[in-house]
Amino acid sequence: AEDQAEAAGAAAALAGTVASMDRDQQASAAASAASTAGAAAGMTAAQQAVAAAAAAGAAAAVDSASDGETAAQQAAAAGAAAAAAGVEYNMTSAEQAAAAGVAAQAAGQTAGMTTQEQIDAAADAAGSAAATAGMTLSQQSAASGKAAGVASASAGLSPTQQAAQAGNAAAEWSAAANATAALQASLAGAAAADTGSDAGMTTGGQTNAAAGAASTAGANAGMDANEQAMSAAAAAGAAAAIAAAKDGATPEEQAAAAGAAAALIGSAYNLTATEQAEAAGAAAALAGTVAGMSTQDQIDAASAAASTAGATAGMTAAQQAAAAGAAAGAASSVAGLSPEQQAAQAGAAAASTGAALNMTATEQATAAGAAAAAAGTEAGMTRTEQATAAAGAASTAGATAGMSTGEQAAAA
Repeated sequence: AEDQAEAAGAAAALAGTVASMDRDQQASAAASAASTAGAAAGMTAAQQAVAAAAAAGAAAAVDSASDGETAAQQAAAAGAAAAAAGVEYNMTSAEQAAAAGVAAQAAGQTAGMTTQEQIDAAADAAGSAAATAGMTLSQQSAASGKAAGVASASAGLSPTQQAAQAGNAAAEWSAAANATAALQASLAGAAAADTGSDAGMTTGGQTNAAAGAASTAGANAGMDANEQAMSAAAAAGAAAAIAAAKDGATPEEQAAAAGAAAALIGSAYNLTATEQAEAAGAAAALAGTVAGMSTQDQIDAASAAASTAGATAGMTAAQQAAAAGAAAGAASSVAGLSPEQQAAQAGAAAASTGAALNMTATEQATAAGAAAAAAGTEAGMTRTEQATAAAGAASTAGATAGMSTGEQAAAA
């Protein structure tokens, strides 16, 4: 059926050339003929649309070549025509971008482009189609990355290479739009993981691909080594959460997977134990947000992930409690809680972590107060406000741990 549609489209375009049709008319005629042939051969509406877009792209590329245009111009013409046909045949924006990428690569191959040039042409065509369709910058970058991955697979590249190409394309598209270094790294990691998933990579392979792509994008965008490592950890966490969700994991399991992956990559990229815990907490909170967790559940997931990462990195109980508190405070801040609430959440997380690690009541109160004060500092509290927050957290932790009123006061 695909061959019939392709033949019909090519014949219609050729007849259109003889009849002095312009490029757009030839592409439209080719699309119509391909769709009609596909329908007669039993194609579904979606398959007809794909065939129509491919035929339009091929017709535009042939016309471009006959006009003496460069290979790059031929590929661009093919991509634009395929996307336009996609609109006409009711494709979604993402499908239009995908069709543009496939058409551009095919045109580039016919025009003698190298494999890398074909991949780049596909990525550019998909990004342009996505922009024309009104997609956001993040969506455009994702479309560009996905097209690069598909083109890489078509060219016979390995799954690892496919993911790397997708990450590079997403980063380059976002960089051209003046995205921040952090956003470039994030989009690169997401695109690499998505393509890795399509290529059949394991979850571990996807997280490694995401981390590598994010780190590379960060380096190209001027990040220092530490920033690259944090970006790699964040990307790995996001990839792990998505993979867990696809496997049917609960929101809590998704958050835990994100935290563990972020910590593991953080360790591989030489982050300190504290930084590993920070990355784990942030990744878990983000995964919880995406999974629809309540604010409190996100905060709890962040503190749990940070504590676990700290334990894996060899932290003492007191250090784990501090890490849990810091993660809870950071998650609270991202969730829009007030400085006072951020400090209280940090103190509560440190105390509950300390209790789980069999700290004494005094140690739990001390940890809670320190965590609350640290969160208050991060939130911009005055010295007096920090002291008040610390006292409140220590008193609450002491009460929960069974302290007498006097002991609570002393702790505060």
